[in-house]
Amino acid sequence: ENNTKATTASTEVTTTSMENNTKATAASTEATSAGANASTTITKVTTAGTENNTKATTASTEVTTTSMENNTKATAASTEATSAGANASTTITKVTTAGTENNTKAT
Repeated sequence: ENNTKATTASTEVTTTSMENNTKATAASTEATSAGANASTTITKVTTAGTENNTKATTASTEVTTTSMENNTKATAASTEATSAGANASTTITKVTTAGTENNTKAT
């Protein structure tokens, strides 16, 4: 009887232990799965952030390039206008000088 009781008790302890091990394994598997899902989400968010940063940098570079091109064009136009003004000034000086010489001769 004592052996039967001891065997029964031992079987119950073993069964309980196995059930607890099964539950613990299931909980561990769920936690591992949740961790993997979280890791995947973090990777997706990081990738999206990197892509957005790349797009923003590209857009900024394009704006800077366009601005530099416009500045170059504006500077060229200003240089041409200045040159034209200088040429006009030279022409006025020549005409004025010629006129003065002609007036002198006429006088």
